[in-house]
Order: sequence, then structure tokens, then C-alpha cells
Amino acid sequence: MATRLCAHLRCASTALCVAGMVERKRGAIINISSAAGRIPIGNPMYAEYSATKAYV
Repeated sequence: MATRLCAHLRCASTALCVAGMVERKRGAIINISSAAGRIPIGNPMYAEYSATKAYV
């Protein structure tokens, strides 16, 4: 679970992008997940996957 969350946090880090967005006075940050975050998959083996998608 930590690997999934940390990977997302590194990718979602906006510090590198914000300077350019502020300079241009525009920009967008889009996070994409899956429906598994809202509708858990019935298999208990996917609990971690569903939880990390809900986080995103």
C-alpha cells in the first residue's frame, strides 16, 4: 500500500509545475483514478487496490 500511495504522491507533486503555471497565469492538474475507489471489487485481494484508488 505504501508503494502505491508514495508513487502517486511523487507523481502528483505539483511543486515542479506550479512555477510555470503561475508564470502563465493558467494551468490545470488532473488526477485520474478508477471506479474501484468508489465501488470496491468483491475480491478481498483487491482491498489495497480499492483503498489506494479511493485516496486518489
